[in-house]
Amino acid sequence: MTTDFVCDVAIVGQGAAGYSAALYAARYQIHPVVLGGTFGGETATGGLIENYPGFRDGVDGQTLMQERLYPEQS
Repeated sequence: MTTDFVCDVAIVGQGAAGYSAALYAARYQIHPVVLGGTFGGETATGGLIENYPGFRDGVDGQTLMQERLYPEQS
């Protein structure tokens, strides 16, 4: 068994921006790895997010991260 892992780009941060960057990288066949200490980053702890598309009245940061990244568990 090998433990080698090859990636094209390392993304530091597990918030909305980090996961968006990983998504777009993967769409362009760039192999990302996402690094970070806390799921959700500042988005998850930031309280009310008022300017996220699809949520007219805003959404709590933790709810946003949970629904967008793990919709089957919501």
